[in-house]
Amino acid sequence: MPNSIGQLQSKGKSVGTARMGKLYTFKYMATEDMTPYYDMYPTIIVIRRFTGGFSGINFNYIDHEKRKVLLKKLSGLFGKQSGQKIFNFKGFRPLLGQRAYRSALVCVRNYKFKNLRSPLVQVDDSIWDEVLNRCDEMFVRVNPITKSRSLMRSELVWRNSLKRIRGTD
Repeated sequence: MPNSIGQLQSKGKSVGTARMGKLYTFKYMATEDMTPYYDMYPTIIVIRRFTGGFSGINFNYIDHEKRKVLLKKLSGLFGKQSGQKIFNFKGFRPLLGQRAYRSALVCVRNYKFKNLRSPLVQVDDSIWDEVLNRCDEMFVRVNPITKSRSLMRSELVWRNSLKRIRGTD
């Protein structure tokens, strides 16, 4: 298993629910009808909750350099609430239409609670940068006909995301 969840168990805390604006990692198993591929170990900032799940910016859908750039762009939207770092998702929503934030929009994914295969691990504020710069993604491709699963190279996902960011997909 990638070290995101295993190593973060000691630095983060397992929680029962996703709070808006917090950073989490967890093990996830999407159903075949949801997507042609998915990240089994998402590292996300929750930006929306809905009945049965939540949406978040999954940084694993872009390469490590672009993660750093995106986090820097988003840094103005981080604040403190009760002494804890939190992402201002209300301030973020109007920015989604801007080209500078297109990489964030490309990374937004929906997650259903029923497909979680581990507890949500809330990442401690002090290590957000570290975690986002070294988080371990594991993309799984789902064959729509046979429903079989196979690993997919991260570089292919990142290339697809880059095409979407550039608007050339």
